[in-house]
Amino acid sequence: MKFLWRILKRWFAPKTIVLELPAAAEIPEEPPPVEKTVHPLEKMYNACVSEDSMEHIASTGFNDQVDTLLRQGQELETLQWLVKFTKLKHIPIDKKIELERTLAKHYRLRGDGGLAEVHLGLILSKLPDDIEANASMAKIHQERGNLKLASTAWQKVYALDANFPNIQNRLSECNPQKTPALSHIGATTVGLQTASFNTGRYQLTQELGRGATGVVYLANDKELDRPVAVKILHPHLASDSLSQNVSRFFDEAKTTAGLRHPNIIAIYDLNRESRQLVMEPCLGGTLKSHLQKKTSFPLLRALKFHCQLLSALEVSHEKNIAHLDIKPANLMFREAPDQKGAEIVLGDFGVAHLPSSQSEPSTSSSPNVVGTLAYMAPEQRRGKKELKSDVFTSTLVLMELLTHRPPPKAGFNRQEMTDQLSSVTFPKESDSTQKDAFIAHILACLEPNPDDRPCAKKALEGARIVHSSLYRSTFVVGSP
Repeated sequence: MKFLWRILKRWFAPKTIVLELPAAAEIPEEPPPVEKTVHPLEKMYNACVSEDSMEHIASTGFNDQVDTLLRQGQELETLQWLVKFTKLKHIPIDKKIELERTLAKHYRLRGDGGLAEVHLGLILSKLPDDIEANASMAKIHQERGNLKLASTAWQKVYALDANFPNIQNRLSECNPQKTPALSHIGATTVGLQTASFNTGRYQLTQELGRGATGVVYLANDKELDRPVAVKILHPHLASDSLSQNVSRFFDEAKTTAGLRHPNIIAIYDLNRESRQLVMEPCLGGTLKSHLQKKTSFPLLRALKFHCQLLSALEVSHEKNIAHLDIKPANLMFREAPDQKGAEIVLGDFGVAHLPSSQSEPSTSSSPNVVGTLAYMAPEQRRGKKELKSDVFTSTLVLMELLTHRPPPKAGFNRQEMTDQLSSVTFPKESDSTQKDAFIAHILACLEPNPDDRPCAKKALEGARIVHSSLYRSTFVVGSP
């Protein structure tokens, strides 16, 4: 009986269940939290909101930050943050207008005319007689084919400024019944081929200029209905002895098309078979033409264009692309250079690798030396191709802006440059320290040895410091 009881007790006793847990190493760990990257403008925006102060966007650091972000390719996100800044409750009206201009400009560069039109409309709601905004609005209407609206906008510009660049041509372009006929091209082989181009996508309307490599025409892109500049290369450049140069020219043009910068000409299309290069039209003329007209370039304005050119070179040099033929003939303006907000545009990348005609300044006959003799850096004259050569030649152009004297073909020596610097007119409010800083910048950029010369980025930093110092002391109302 006892034996049976022990069996039943053991049977009904509670059983202990042992669970085998996985080793600690086998337990999956939670992934670490992903840190959110904060956009630089978001920090400034939050500071403006929390502090209820506009100090952050009133500083020069804000504009520098925006410029840097746009150059770095963070364009869309940066523009979205700028829109938020324009909606801040206590933003000063002048700063709001400035931001609206930036937005309109960059949306138009992105090909978004609708958003550009929105921001231009906001400017015109505050400043209905703003010439720059009215002209930009007219261009957008014209690019869209809304010739009636474009004509109305151009008429407003004409009423505000009868001397606005190319205003008569712009008004004529908006009236199909009064479109100007193709101007006389001259008895050249290029001229004999224009009829074939008119039957294609681009309708040539007038000649803008001609040079060593071809003829540039103002044309209408019939597919997109927008004005363009068409460059047709001379047929003789396609000969067997020069075909390699032409091929290299188009290869460099293709590379240049990938450079996005407001001071580098935009290339829209190219066609090797027809020797055709399609670019944005720069109707403000070349720097060469303005120098011939004795257009005045005060120091502050000249320095502004100098900074724009160095900024373009900085982007180009980051891609390891040297222009090697910077001169007034290759620098253009979208609008007249004395207009507020005017910008200089660098064009003709690769032209230095093509032979020069007799009408252009002479270039070295050496196949290894490229560029225009008077505007060559010392190392260029020795056949070397270096990025810093562009810094040298861009500074020669600055000196020509200020003195209206082209550099001698034999090249500058140090004493000649010092003598020319003594003839530069400084703002009356400037002091000796500012003058010394300007001279030091010029001489540094014109160092004969490229190893002692600053790169484009460093030269731009120095030029901006000089310009900013002179501008603050001069305290001119508006942009120089």
